[in-house]
Amino acid sequence: MKRFAVTIARTCGSGGTPIAKLLCEEYGISLYDKKLLALAAQRSGINEALFHQADESNSKSLLYKISKKVYAGEIISPHSDDYTREDNLFNCQAQTLKELADSESLVCVGRAGDYVLKDCPNLLRIFLYAPFEVCVKNEMKRLGITEKEAQKHINQTNKNRREYYHFHTGRDWENPEHYDICFDTSTFRAYAECAQIIKTCIDQRFQ
Repeated sequence: MKRFAVTIARTCGSGGTPIAKLLCEEYGISLYDKKLLALAAQRSGINEALFHQADESNSKSLLYKISKKVYAGEIISPHSDDYTREDNLFNCQAQTLKELADSESLVCVGRAGDYVLKDCPNLLRIFLYAPFEVCVKNEMKRLGITEKEAQKHINQTNKNRREYYHFHTGRDWENPEHYDICFDTSTFRAYAECAQIIKTCIDQRFQ
């Protein structure tokens, strides 16, 4: 099989990470989510904590609400005062992801991976979602929190992901035109079935 990359964008509570893990187990390949932040920190020499502060699940700064800095592949010099600016942290992270995709098959969850890897020759872009009430139940169980807490958590997480994606790509996170496959994970009995659907697409496209 050809080397390939799968990117998974997902609404909070829809099962993106467990589905990604199942795919990685199936193919014996690596999953890059927060692991990517650690690698980018190691390669850039920037404190990993700064990457986590600017991550898609935590970015709440006014910067993301009023502007955008579309990623174009540039990296600011380490000697610049702007080297640890939020958009350059994304640039370092994106460069790390592209280098990984050039050398191995992988699954990337979040991090605007579909945009970063848009020039990858063997790329499958996935968007996963589920009804709000299903996501609430999933997050209540996963985090051991109340229904009200889960609702607030989901709304805030999706808002952060939406703003993060738009800031770095200039695009609408939930626009199906940016993905090859979009589906409601709740229409299947288990995440394993969702993973199998994606696997079928991978095998057909990259065999």
